[in-house]
Amino acid sequence: STTRPSKDNDVDFLVRGLRAFSDFEYEFRMALINRKLTGIETSFLMADERMSFVSSSLIREVAAFGKMLPNFVPQSIQDPVFERLGVSEEAAA
Repeated sequence: STTRPSKDNDVDFLVRGLRAFSDFEYEFRMALINRKLTGIETSFLMADERMSFVSSSLIREVAAFGKMLPNFVPQSIQDPVFERLGVSEEAAA
């Protein structure tokens, strides 16, 4: 859950990305629970339709095979993604 770190850091609202209507249903329920339990509000942003298929799970899977991610994530976070997954820079090249 994102609410615990949010409360620990005095965050008043969350911004969540939505790719499809099915995301909205889940995220909406989570937003209602978060508001009720913590008072944290949630705002939603729609994904660009060209990127609507991209998910964190997909990014982790692609990165785990050592593939570069320039079409899916900003260059500035590729190294941290690889590091978190334990993928060497040589394998990612």
